[in-house]
Order: sequence, then C-alpha cells, then structure tokens
Amino acid sequence: QEQSAKDAVVDVDDDDDEASKQEMQKDTEDEDSGEDSDEATEDENEPWYSSWLDNIRHPTLMHTYNSLLIQVRFHELRVHFLQSYNFPHDFRVSEYLVRCQLQVLIRLVTVSNIAWLLLTAFMNILYYVLGIVGYKTEDAEVVGVSLIYIFFSGMLFFVVVAVIVYRRMNVIFREIMERPELWDTTHAQDDEERKEELIREQKNLFWAGSPKLVIAAIQFMQFGYAVALSVVIVFWDQIDDGDVAMIWYWVIVGFCYALYVAVAGH
Repeated sequence: QEQSAKDAVVDVDDDDDEASKQEMQKDTEDEDSGEDSDEATEDENEPWYSSWLDNIRHPTLMHTYNSLLIQVRFHELRVHFLQSYNFPHDFRVSEYLVRCQLQVLIRLVTVSNIAWLLLTAFMNILYYVLGIVGYKTEDAEVVGVSLIYIFFSGMLFFVVVAVIVYRRMNVIFREIMERPELWDTTHAQDDEERKEELIREQKNLFWAGSPKLVIAAIQFMQFGYAVALSVVIVFWDQIDDGDVAMIWYWVIVGFCYALYVAVAGH
C-alpha cells in the first residue's frame, strides 16, 4: 500500500509537470502569435513609401536583406510545393524550374505567324500613309522627319512596355513567395470547385487572366528591336544624311535593347 501511494504521488507529480509544460508551451505560442499579430499590425501601419526610404538610407543592407529573403521564401515555397504534390524530399525543384524556363525561352525566340502578319500590315500602312503625305506636301524632308519621330517614339514605347512588364513580374513574384496556398492542391484533390478557384487565382495574377500576354509583350519587344536595328543597317546612307547624328540611333537602340535583356533575364 505504501508503494502504491508513492507511485500515485509520483504520477500526480508527473501529471502536474506535464500540465505545467503544456501551459508554458501554450503561453509561449500565445506570445509568439501576439508578437506576429503585432508585427503584422506594424507592417500594415507602415506607409507605402517606407521600403523606398529604407533602400535609400541603407542600400547595401537592404540588398543583402532582400537576397536572403528571396532564398528563405524559395525554400519555404519548395517545401510547400513538395508537400502539396506529395513529391519525395529529394526532388530537385531547381531542375524542374530550369526545364520550365527552357520551354518559355523556346517560345520567346520563336516569332509566331501572327507577329509577322502584324508587322507586314503595320509597315504597309506606314508606307501608304507616308506616301500620301509625301505626295500632298511634295517635300521629302517632311517624310524623313516623320520617320525620325516614329523611330524614336517606337523606342520610347518599348521602354515603357519593358518597365510595365518588369513591375508586373515583380508583383507576381512577391505574390508567389508570400502566398504558397495558391498551390495547395493537397486539400483540393477531391474538390473540383477548389481546384478551379486555385487555377483562377493563379491566372488572375496576370493581365486579363492570361500568362500568354507577358510572353507576347516580350516577343513584341524582341521583334521590334530587331526591326529597328535592321532599319538602321539597311538605310544607313539615308539616315546618315539626316538631321540626327547616326551615333544617336546606335545609342538609343543599344540602351533600349539592354533594358529589354535585363527585364527578360529578370
């Protein structure tokens, strides 16, 4: 009986210890959740320009922070991706992404038939309109000045398109890194409505719900720069006799194309 009583006391002590541990763990979780909610509230209360100010005040520190943040979020997304599709832990997500990027690259370097038809239609319309202008004014200089304005306006338009694509892809990248639930197919395997909702949310990240528009915009810029460069080479003598120095054509085309390559590479 004495031994049974001692065992009972030990069991009670163990239960008390276990209960106290659970209580301490619960308090810790509550504190963590409270800290997370406080941090989230602080992030929400921060002005929209705070990140810009941080980049200006601490450029090196913010660059390091963003680089590390991308790596952490990538590994978080990788784990969530493997769990969602029940892949083994040794599955190389990086190789999978490289294969996907190669498929996109092949589509980028291939100019579609529609692009050729649109270019042909645009050049014919431009040739027709400038022919009418030259016939009515009987002044070749007017046609030359018009072509100069069209050339540089086209280059400026491509720069604007490149900046828009760059900003949009940054927004999509942040959404992918911050919302891994977009690929949460584990809980939607038997729920067709949930699957359709996830697909719709993924497509809504792009313009008009179509990722093809981004590829079309990059193809459009690539084709446009090729046409601009070919115009400079083919009509070298005529352009060299114009009002604008030849060096500016090379500088503008080179700068705009470098910006395009940077956006496509990003």
